Amino acid sequence: MEDGKGRYGAECDWWSLGVCMYEMLYGETPFYAESLVETYGKIMNHKNCFDFPDDPSFQVSEEAKDLMRRLICSPECRLGQNGLEDFKNHPWFIGVNWATIRETEAPYIPEVSSPSDTSNFDVDEPDLKGSDSVPPSSNSVFSGLHLPFVGFTFSSKSRLSGFGVQNGIDYHTEENNYIYEQRIQKLEHDKMDLQRRLREMSKFFKQQGIIFDGEDYGKNRSTEAESRKLQDEINTLRKRKSELEMETSKLRKEHRDMMCGKQELDSLQDEKILRLRELEKALRFAKAENDELHRDLMDCHEKLKLQAKDLKDALGQRKLAMTEYAEVSDKLSELRAQKQKLSRQVRDKEEELETAMQKIDLLRQDLRKAEKFRREMNVFQFEARIDEAQSEATKERRLRERTEEYAHHLEDEMEALKQRHIGRAPSPVHLEALQEVNRLKMELERMDLHRNEALTEQQARHHVDITALHEQLREADLAIEAMEREIMTLKEKIEITRSESTAENNEILGELKRAHDKEKNILQEENRKLELEVDKLNQVVSKQQEDRHKTDDDINHLKDKNDSIAKWESQVSEIIQWVSEEKDARSYLQALAIKMTEELENIKSSGLTPSTAEKNWRNRRSQKLEKMELLNLQSSLNSEIQAKQSIADELSKVRAELVLVQKELKETKQKVENVKNDSSKKDNLIRELQQKLDSAGDNWDSAGAGDEADVEDNQPPSVTSSKSNASDNSGEMLSAPVSPIIDTRPAHLPPKPKAHQFLVRTFVAPLKCNHCTSLMVGLIRQGAVCEVCGFACHVVCQEKVPAMCPVPPDQTKRPVGIDPTRGIGTAYEGYVKVPKPGGVKKGWMRQFVVVCDFKLFLYDLAQDKSAQPYVCVSQVLDMRRSIMKYLKTCLMGPCSKIFNNAFDEIQFSSQKFLTAFFVIYLSGFYPDFSELLMRIIKKDILDDN
Repeated sequence: MEDGKGRYGAECDWWSLGVCMYEMLYGETPFYAESLVETYGKIMNHKNCFDFPDDPSFQVSEEAKDLMRRLICSPECRLGQNGLEDFKNHPWFIGVNWATIRETEAPYIPEVSSPSDTSNFDVDEPDLKGSDSVPPSSNSVFSGLHLPFVGFTFSSKSRLSGFGVQNGIDYHTEENNYIYEQRIQKLEHDKMDLQRRLREMSKFFKQQGIIFDGEDYGKNRSTEAESRKLQDEINTLRKRKSELEMETSKLRKEHRDMMCGKQELDSLQDEKILRLRELEKALRFAKAENDELHRDLMDCHEKLKLQAKDLKDALGQRKLAMTEYAEVSDKLSELRAQKQKLSRQVRDKEEELETAMQKIDLLRQDLRKAEKFRREMNVFQFEARIDEAQSEATKERRLRERTEEYAHHLEDEMEALKQRHIGRAPSPVHLEALQEVNRLKMELERMDLHRNEALTEQQARHHVDITALHEQLREADLAIEAMEREIMTLKEKIEITRSESTAENNEILGELKRAHDKEKNILQEENRKLELEVDKLNQVVSKQQEDRHKTDDDINHLKDKNDSIAKWESQVSEIIQWVSEEKDARSYLQALAIKMTEELENIKSSGLTPSTAEKNWRNRRSQKLEKMELLNLQSSLNSEIQAKQSIADELSKVRAELVLVQKELKETKQKVENVKNDSSKKDNLIRELQQKLDSAGDNWDSAGAGDEADVEDNQPPSVTSSKSNASDNSGEMLSAPVSPIIDTRPAHLPPKPKAHQFLVRTFVAPLKCNHCTSLMVGLIRQGAVCEVCGFACHVVCQEKVPAMCPVPPDQTKRPVGIDPTRGIGTAYEGYVKVPKPGGVKKGWMRQFVVVCDFKLFLYDLAQDKSAQPYVCVSQVLDMRRSIMKYLKTCLMGPCSKIFNNAFDEIQFSSQKFLTAFFVIYLSGFYPDFSELLMRIIKKDILDDN
């Protein structure tokens, strides 16, 4: 503490509390030693020296010992770091009601008669001895030994504490006066006592008739004890007198020193007053600047609040626009659902038509078979049956012939036998032969009858079958005619329904899609702009917050410096007050010393005259004491001069810091001005954005329909230009990578004509030129795009583009199809199926095709249905080469000759097969493509001829 290596804080008071508790419980201090150095050594080595006595007479609880250990320890682990909570939670204080501790009655109340009763304190020795213990010497400039010990004790009603410091200006003077008055009263009391005792002694000597002399001492044996007693009293009185003389001389010297110090302090006080006035003036100036900076900071806060409010309004408008966009998206999804439903109905009708066509084909095949069968029946059936009958007849005739021959043979044999056996009786063998002949005859007749019956029955059955077949043919013809009539009616109904539904759906969906795309583009552009503005405002707000924090830090720094200046001023005023009090006290003591000196002179003159030797000894002792006091006073004066010098140095440092603070204040003012300028610019920007948002809200209701977009699920998307900056959610439309800048100015203001600002760009999807409608082919840097209006075109076409930006709508319209003479332009774009690399047997894969400049450009697609085509061209087919001759016949009636509602085989020299999905693809593909192919075929025919 003396060397400036520490600080006095609350932890020192907790240490003192532990020491007081130890002394109260054990009756002695914990670090007692005979010398001050040893005491300091024990305190510094408290970790090893602090211990409790082993005397069993001291009954101290372990909780009390633990509390003392945790108070008399290092500051890192000492109680009190968390305030009173550490003590409230300690076991030694269990049962204490901390809420009412000030109103609680003390466990021991001493008995006193008055506030000044000191009977309960120990009686000290009567003689006044100055303490010879001083703090250890050090090389510090200012030890603070003679400064008043202010601010290190606490009492709820003390003027030295924080509670009574406001009204405690004259407290030190009153306390010093009270101490000096007590000392004066005590000295007067001692003086009166000495005078009384001198009078009694003189009276006693007069009554006894004895004159005190050093030479006659011891002659009178009877009064030896009384004389010894009186001699002791005289010695004590002399000693006391010498002490009083020393004190008076000391007071005189102090008076002289105080007079010199008073002059010096007066000069220093005048100089300090001037310096304090300058510091006060500078402080007022700094406070004024601080107030001005605070006002500027409050203005900045208000502006930030306004900007935050405007930002909230913009975000609210953005949320409203997003809700409207969500509603539009919901409506569009509903319309898409309706469209899909209608598409499903159309597909169902088409499937029904296909099934009807299949039935018709089957019926036609049955009809052909029936006709063929009828013809065969008319020609071949009867011939076959006649041949069969003739063959059977020939077989029967041959059998009959054989039978007749056999019969003739038998008859011959019978006749021969008859001739051989004439006159003989018939033998059994002959009878058996006759029976066998008769039997064979009967069997032959039966077989003839059976053959005739079978023949008649077969003829009747053939006749019935022929009549049944004729009836079936007649019924089949009638059914075919009815089915043909029904198919024709169904075809007519389907064609009418399909045309009506397709036209109606295309019209409704086209209008809705155009409106939705327009609103979507506007919302996306506004959303993008709002996001940019929000990002900018967030950056501005963050920057202003950083500036505000920096300004707050500067202000806090200035406040800390002002507080330090005020603290130094208060310390200087206390030092000046203490010096003035010391002057008054020394002047009072000087007067008192003079008075006491006069009284002592009177006492000397009225008392006994000491011997010459004693006088000399006293003079020498008084001179030594005076020299010692003079040395002490000189050291104290030097220390005070050094303290004054250190205070002057500190004042110069404070003045330098004040100059730095003023410089920082100027810089802070400049920063505040910059912040003001930035905030004004941002306010103007916010107003412009608000106007743009208002104009965008006005244009919301008056916005027209956008560009026409293709929304059919199975319909091929067109290669989009850079004017459409968003794609359909279904992913079937290809969007250009260039986002246009939508003009958000009011609708009634005509756009100012400007020049195009073309930049060469690289596109990620096939894109066609807005000027010549031809593809911009390539992997990188395919074309140029205007940064203002988003007009995309070839680099070569830049010079041909109208100079007005944006290009008027009437100049951007081009005829449908391509230029048939030059082939410039895009005739068709859509999706087709081509054979896989392994051939048609491996299957078909989906590709994106563009017919442009007498060429077919084929682009690969990913597996996803909504995937965009790659920018790299998979294959390019030149349609000006030779084409198979049968294409001419196919082109005469394309719809009837295309199998499965697809393209017929278009064979180039590389034999490339293309297949479209539905016939609806052909409606956009065929007109221009057929015109182009017809021109190429005619040219090839003329070349062949």
